[in-house]
Amino acid sequence: MLIDPYAKQLVGELKWSEALFGYTIGHADGDLSFDERDSAPFVPKSKVIDEAYTWGRDQRVGTPWDKTIFYETHVRGITMRHPEVAEELRGTFAGLG
Repeated sequence: MLIDPYAKQLVGELKWSEALFGYTIGHADGDLSFDERDSAPFVPKSKVIDEAYTWGRDQRVGTPWDKTIFYETHVRGITMRHPEVAEELRGTFAGLG
């Protein structure tokens, strides 16, 4: 389990355990092995300390779910070589617009 580097507060304590490693200690393959044990019981958890967020004047788009498409991408990868993106904007968030 990873601790969120942007967490404002951590709850709990780090408890030392071999499960904290991503590999099996003592395995013949060393750190090339893989340990599937859950490390969550041994690490502090991030705590949300302020759930308030004002969306200002944002409004729902209103696109029906059956017409909605989620597209996950990396900004640099999708804009870097696209011929319709201005060269100075390639690899940047501005290149998405």
